[in-house]
Amino acid sequence: MKKKLDEAKGLWADELPNVLWSIRTTAKNSTGETPFLLAYGADAVLSIEMCEPTLRVMLYDENANWEMMKVALDFLPEVRGNAALRQQFYKIRMAREYSKKFSNRVLKVGDFVLRKMESHRPSQ
Repeated sequence: MKKKLDEAKGLWADELPNVLWSIRTTAKNSTGETPFLLAYGADAVLSIEMCEPTLRVMLYDENANWEMMKVALDFLPEVRGNAALRQQFYKIRMAREYSKKFSNRVLKVGDFVLRKMESHRPSQ
């Protein structure tokens, strides 16, 4: 997001809605789903699909869409539950990776340790 807004220079206010839309419609590593799907139960239609119509946009039927949305909303709790499970597994994986980098050491009396020296100010 920062990169895209930095490229826009002084026009960042015009670019912000597009950047926010891309965040909402990109699948996250932790859940495996898009935030839009988790909130509304359906995949979002991208703005580029409106400019360059895809088959999905060209075959759009409003009545059929309402029926599919009702079915999708029935499955939404299951989708959210699966995303919550994936998020838990993601947290466990991240904790394991963190634990690999850092190990607990038991210090005994007489072990040498590196201590940070704080600068001392002369008392007034």
